[in-house]
Amino acid sequence: MLQSFRGSPIISSITGIFLLAGPMAMAVRGELIQKKESIFNQPITQIIVPQNIMIYFVSLVILHTIRHVEQVIGTLKVFITISISLILDFTTRTVLDMFFGFGINLSGPFSLLITLACLYCIFFPTFRSGLVYLNEKTLMFISLAVVGAIYNILVVIPIICGFVAFALTSPFSLPDEKEKDD
Repeated sequence: MLQSFRGSPIISSITGIFLLAGPMAMAVRGELIQKKESIFNQPITQIIVPQNIMIYFVSLVILHTIRHVEQVIGTLKVFITISISLILDFTTRTVLDMFFGFGINLSGPFSLLITLACLYCIFFPTFRSGLVYLNEKTLMFISLAVVGAIYNILVVIPIICGFVAFALTSPFSLPDEKEKDD
């Protein structure tokens, strides 16, 4: 198990932080969400802290599944991809809250997970799930969409941010044709 995390320090660190701090952050979030000036009412924590146990569980499973992407494209490219995804999601939430007066209260790293899942789909296109007769990529996207939509239909906005972040970072993340020929 430890060997499978070798070569993916960023995604493994995010998975570890989610595993250890996720339940505590969700518990504290439940207490502090009532206070208007709480940090849990700010967009920066809404893009990271899971809203509930289902979003937390889906996030852990997907982060564990996509950890091999970092071994293929490298740590720097994954860092750039994650940064652009989080900045785009944060900016969208802030702009919607400031100019249109409604915030996206959905919490969770949906934009980040979608961006990394898109990269995973490109580099590992043939895996099939052993549990259900579906491609595991299809299963990842369905689980993200269904779990998010159950709790808040505005999950569409972070998901779109994830696809846009993937489109912006894919020229940097995908290997060149010269590298494929070697």
